[in-house]
Amino acid sequence: MTPVSSKSSSHEVGDVANSRNITYNIRVNPNVGELPMQTQADSFIESEQPASLLEVLVPILESAPAADLPLLLAWLERLAADKYRAWARQTKDEIEIKGLLECAYREDAIAEFIELIEPQSDSRTQALKAQFPDMEAMYDSVLDGQDRREQLRRQAEGELGGATFLRQFAQAHSGATAAQFEALAFYEEANSSFLNFLIA
Repeated sequence: MTPVSSKSSSHEVGDVANSRNITYNIRVNPNVGELPMQTQADSFIESEQPASLLEVLVPILESAPAADLPLLLAWLERLAADKYRAWARQTKDEIEIKGLLECAYREDAIAEFIELIEPQSDSRTQALKAQFPDMEAMYDSVLDGQDRREQLRRQAEGELGGATFLRQFAQAHSGATAAQFEALAFYEEANSSFLNFLIA
């Protein structure tokens, strides 16, 4: 996917947990692992069905208050975990099943960490679901109608976007929290690598 802009954008907010300023940069770069930026309108003008999870989800993340970005990502991790479990149910290959369930575990682990450190995570997540009621449908719109290989390819690309966000969160924190965000970014990359192994 080709980005429509060469600039970068950032969110700057007070850290809810630590009462200090945080900047999350959404980098606009076509290279793997960076987050291309398009407006939601541009996405749907180009194609009735978006070709990339990033194409659909980055505009939503950009539109949200920066303080809510971690919880939005946690919600997306939960959705991804459900996808992995569904893919595991669709195959009889034991290696695929084991690997896909491990991917689901890693997605849940990322979500659990974010939910643990974010204040009032349950109520805030419910508020986000009310604010973005079409999030799950938009996620599904990228995968629906595609064959299994293409679904896995698109998910693999999305995992690298998730890793980029987690590293932004790591840069905005310090100490053990920063280290854990960095470690969780490797979880995303491990999932992407496994999916690429399956479709190779």
